[in-house]
Amino acid sequence: MSFDTGAVAVAVAVPLGMAALARIFPARPAPDFTSTLDELRTRYRRWELGLDFATIALCVPTGFGLWFALRGIAAAHVALAPPAEIAWVAGRYYWAVAAMMLAITLMIPVSDWAARHLLRERYAEYLAYLELKTKMDISGIARLVGSVIGAVSAVFIFLGLVWSVRVEADGLVVHRYFSLTTERHPFPEIRAIRTGPGLIAPNGNLVLRREYVVEFTTGRSWSTNNLLAEPSPAEKQRLIELLCARSGVSVQEAEVLRNEEL
Repeated sequence: MSFDTGAVAVAVAVPLGMAALARIFPARPAPDFTSTLDELRTRYRRWELGLDFATIALCVPTGFGLWFALRGIAAAHVALAPPAEIAWVAGRYYWAVAAMMLAITLMIPVSDWAARHLLRERYAEYLAYLELKTKMDISGIARLVGSVIGAVSAVFIFLGLVWSVRVEADGLVVHRYFSLTTERHPFPEIRAIRTGPGLIAPNGNLVLRREYVVEFTTGRSWSTNNLLAEPSPAEKQRLIELLCARSGVSVQEAEVLRNEEL
């Protein structure tokens, strides 16, 4: 998808999504007060901006703290696995995404708590202002967004914890993304190992990056492309050299690796 096409898709999807939310979560009846929306905007606009800025500012250090915590949990989880000569697990960028989602989930109730305690008896009027402005039930949408992001975060973290690529004493052990099972491929199952100086991306473009494809006698294959880990080219080469030495299979050089092979 090109940038222009993506921009058009976003420009169309966002208003449609907001309209759908407004229909599902219509604004609740406003409390019995006489202030107009313009008067409420004058009264609470600074509060709205201040609370939004504080939420974003808190989200960053919270995300960093969660990032360190998640990486610690991942390291503890790896320590429970059997010994391996090479072990690849989800890398720091993956856990940064998970930490950011968790931070957003936590900041939604924190922002509401701060507004309640800072505005006190004016909180109901402030909430009414937000609902009059957006024409949506802000509290309902916040609960929905928090629940959805929280559930996605939990699945994301689970998938990251179980994903791994390991070279153990008897073979290659792979737990793929979106898989609930672990594959064990003894070294004699390795039928071929192929590589090339470049690969064909899904959009048809040639990417000059060396990757490797390991084919097994079972008909399955595994490649070093699109990993959650962040191995360097040298680390990929070391893993492949170890597989070659243990299986007795030599690396075959191809002109290019095609997307369907990866």
